[in-house]
Amino acid sequence: MIVPDRRHDEFARRIVAEHHGLVAWDKPAGLPSTGRTLDDPQCAQAHAMTWAGRMVWAVHQLDRDTSGLLLFARKKSALLRAQQALAARDLQKIYVALVHGRPDNATLLIDAPLRKRSQQGRSVVDVHRSGKSAQTRIWHWASSPDGNYSLVAAELLTGRTHQLRAHLHHAGHPLLGETLYNDIPCALHPRQALHALGLINRGGHQALPETPLIATLAEDLVALAHDLHVPLPARDASGWAQAWHTLAT
Repeated sequence: MIVPDRRHDEFARRIVAEHHGLVAWDKPAGLPSTGRTLDDPQCAQAHAMTWAGRMVWAVHQLDRDTSGLLLFARKKSALLRAQQALAARDLQKIYVALVHGRPDNATLLIDAPLRKRSQQGRSVVDVHRSGKSAQTRIWHWASSPDGNYSLVAAELLTGRTHQLRAHLHHAGHPLLGETLYNDIPCALHPRQALHALGLINRGGHQALPETPLIATLAEDLVALAHDLHVPLPARDASGWAQAWHTLAT
């Protein structure tokens, strides 16, 4: 008797779209994008390879506890095209976060250099003049009636380690559930409330479809927003795409 590999079905169920050798996948929180080796079964790449039955490459990375859109390539040529488009910012990566406080402005550009250092045996980053240039753009989407919590959208204009988490802390709006980049660890949620919402093909690049690739907000973050009375602008993928278009224009 052949026992089906459940990872195959689970991976297929979470596919957002396939296009010219690329696979957009909705990564759950708690799963690293890649492993230490290609044989590591406990990572998203291994799930993708099991599903495809061949070598698959991760185009970019998401932190273990960040949910949302992760892009894989089934062909080396597709991998190179997508990475070049990301480097040229033809493809816009959009994140959604639930944060402490309410931003004063509708939009905010955080321009603060980040340095990497070791803290208790693990690598962390902080804002420091000796660090590497780092810029993050933030859009305020909605807040709870008391102003204690907010939903924001974010675009990383550079790609530093833990950039968004460190920059939000620096701006005075650390992520809910944040224990590392927060003066007082937040116990309101078991993970940092960060989700990779999608990729926007703003350069008309052939690497991706013209329509936005959207991974709807993870269920645990939907529940968190509800509990904290933070209104969400949409529920399904098309609604989130339209809400983002309205917010950014």
